[in-house]
Amino acid sequence: MSFRWELGLFALLLVVVNTLMLLFLDKPLKRIGTDIQEQRETLSGVLQEGIAGSRELKGLGKELYDFRKVEHSLTRLISLNIKQLLLRQIGSINTILFSISTALIFFVGGGYVLNQTITVGILLAAARYTRMLYAPLSWLVGFHLGLPLKLVAARRVFAFFDEQEEEPEDGIPIQHGTGHVAFSNVSFHYTENSPVLKDISFEALPGETVAVVGHSGAGKSTLISLIPRFYHPQSGNIAIDTLPIANIQRQSLRSHIGIVFQDPYLFADTIAYNIRIAAEDPDSVSEAAVIKAAELAYAHDFIMDFPDGYESRVGERGVRLSGGERQRVAIARVFLRNPRILLLDEATSSLDAESETHVQAALTALMRDRTCFVIAHRLSTILNADKILVLESGRLVETGTHRELITRGGVYQRLFEKQFSGLAA
Repeated sequence: MSFRWELGLFALLLVVVNTLMLLFLDKPLKRIGTDIQEQRETLSGVLQEGIAGSRELKGLGKELYDFRKVEHSLTRLISLNIKQLLLRQIGSINTILFSISTALIFFVGGGYVLNQTITVGILLAAARYTRMLYAPLSWLVGFHLGLPLKLVAARRVFAFFDEQEEEPEDGIPIQHGTGHVAFSNVSFHYTENSPVLKDISFEALPGETVAVVGHSGAGKSTLISLIPRFYHPQSGNIAIDTLPIANIQRQSLRSHIGIVFQDPYLFADTIAYNIRIAAEDPDSVSEAAVIKAAELAYAHDFIMDFPDGYESRVGERGVRLSGGERQRVAIARVFLRNPRILLLDEATSSLDAESETHVQAALTALMRDRTCFVIAHRLSTILNADKILVLESGRLVETGTHRELITRGGVYQRLFEKQFSGLAA
């Protein structure tokens, strides 16, 4: 059975026009897909910031200002989605083209039937074959029009995974860590040409307390963040018990490290949960172990003052606890973990005198027989440190005990005198 070439031409019209349309819409759809993903990220950030900072916004009387930021981001997102929908609707014009092509086939083919050039059966077959051509073509167009947004989202997901730390296939677990830490010519930067740490070398022996001091922005927090591999140095080597940390299994490395931040994060669950979460298998931790950790952290008494004791819920980010209580729950968490290395990042700097007394007592107990790294702006809290590292503009400029450094007339002595003369004034 053969057809007139004119009928085939009308059927091929669908293929040509749809191919041109896909080429025309491809770049705009990819571009607007990227814009939509970025705007969704912006909106999520604005919402999260508004919720987390709701107390500050209310205190400043800026609730309406924050609402306008949300409204602006949402309006922008809606506008982008409408543009994307319009582009996709333009792409769906192939349905109209199919109807036109079918009508043309019947119009032209009807003339051939009247002239007895072809039969009615051939005309109907031509229309049916055209529909058979249209079905997969229509699916392909619809799939392609929805593909750019999915590809943009996929790229962002894979980009996120690409940034994640890679676990070495032959990673070595730490069996019985002693807590020996050594930095050898370590340099680090967040962005090119902006070094944060420059050629840092020092050694912390097992059980030593190492204080890290310096002006704001000197690189103190970055220095201790390298130990649990939150970041990777661009050059140099960090070793724990003579093993380069890049070769240690990440989970094993972090199981030997305990961290107490200035503002510890508590999950919106019970006090017991927030202590138990530090264990390798939280579900297997007994109630007695949780209580023991709380007692060591001087937290048991205030916990028992709550109606539900250890089953009391702490609220979002621990809002139902005071700053000192949150710190002691975080310290109890570390006691339960029982690490060999302890990182303290300004753990008492934001507390009142009474809370600081309780937290300092808990920290003193926690630091016993562990290798400790302490960041402290208040130099009075690190006078008895075994070793003090003085950072300035990312460089390690002085190392020694308080007594040694105070007599050198260097950076540490100036920091110390400035701080205590200010207190005396």
